[in-house]
Amino acid sequence: MNATAVQDVSSSLVRPILSHAKSIQHLSIHASSHTQLAHLFSRSDVEFTNLESLSLSLQHPASSSSSSSPITTFTNAPRLTQVFFDLNGSPPSTSLIHLPWAQLEQFSMSGASLLPADECRLLLSTCTNLRKASVWIDDGYTQSDEKTPTTLLPHLTHLSLSFYGRHEKTINSL
Repeated sequence: MNATAVQDVSSSLVRPILSHAKSIQHLSIHASSHTQLAHLFSRSDVEFTNLESLSLSLQHPASSSSSSSPITTFTNAPRLTQVFFDLNGSPPSTSLIHLPWAQLEQFSMSGASLLPADECRLLLSTCTNLRKASVWIDDGYTQSDEKTPTTLLPHLTHLSLSFYGRHEKTINSL
């Protein structure tokens, strides 16, 4: 199948999601690459007014074409409170995945998506209503003497942090 045919197929699969966006409460997307769903991921004019939970699994998210275009579709989701990512080695980022981060109550990511320590701190500090979180953190050790700002999560009741590498500075910042 050539690239145009693949785009036509993915566009026809995305159309029902877009046309029913306002009524979808729970959405789980599993795709082999970001480019397969570019028609869905690059739409910021769609409103997921009833979306409460989002699960996003991408097998090859870090292709060169996807790194320049952020996922903006779920920006307008006023009821979104639960997010799960399995991005196979690509860390979720507030600059690459636009979500209403401040309203999230649950955030979870698989171990294949390691967050750099600084990005983890930034992401968690953006999720001011977070109650439950599970993240994998990549090596955060640096020789810098700069004090890392403390991350405050006043509503947090459940936290699972899995570390890969050395994390003396990361632990001190939590």
